[in-house]
Amino acid sequence: RFSIGSADHPWHEHLQLELVNNEELLPLTWSVLGEPRSLYPRFDANGNLVTIEMYRGGEAVFDTLRHGYTAEFGMAPEEVAKIPVGHHVFRAVMVTDSRLLWSRSERFVSNSVTVAVEKQADQTPGTEDLAWSRLVQTATFDLRAKKFEDARRVALQLIQQRPKDVDNHILLGDALNGLGRDQEALKSYKLALFLIGIDEKQHREPPTYVYMRIEEVQRRLKQ
Repeated sequence: RFSIGSADHPWHEHLQLELVNNEELLPLTWSVLGEPRSLYPRFDANGNLVTIEMYRGGEAVFDTLRHGYTAEFGMAPEEVAKIPVGHHVFRAVMVTDSRLLWSRSERFVSNSVTVAVEKQADQTPGTEDLAWSRLVQTATFDLRAKKFEDARRVALQLIQQRPKDVDNHILLGDALNGLGRDQEALKSYKLALFLIGIDEKQHREPPTYVYMRIEEVQRRLKQ
């Protein structure tokens, strides 16, 4: 049995991003996206599978059942913009910095990944679409990184530029939802449904996601 992390210093905080080719590079900040987790099975006394459970705790325990943990990380677009043009080789490193005098620290290293950074495109036709795409990516990143206030500000910029775009209102609703501003979130989601109703070409699939978020917010409002 082997474990990494604790409730006040979760296992995923032991991960570091390291440059392999020892170049000079500006310090970068990366964020946890979503929720680190692990799935593991539960068996009865006869060895039959009973259920699959999800573990979200801070201590990662490695034994016969719990040996696979998942965490996703990302860098904000403004952080990525700091990376110089060229090829950079990264790898993830996990260091188990034990606080026990009789327990030694361990270092686990991932395979390396090469990132190629190209020069930014000049202001040519199509650049406006690129700028728009970057704004959308920024809002999406902020949501996944739980930076809901940042996501709200970017979503408002998107709505100002394209007020009839359904996805913009869904992004704003998600940001307000994360902030706990339920009445405002509900208003954004309902406006998204209205826009889908008058222009179904924007969303050819049923707006299941929007209905789910509306139900989620309404449940909170009834509590």
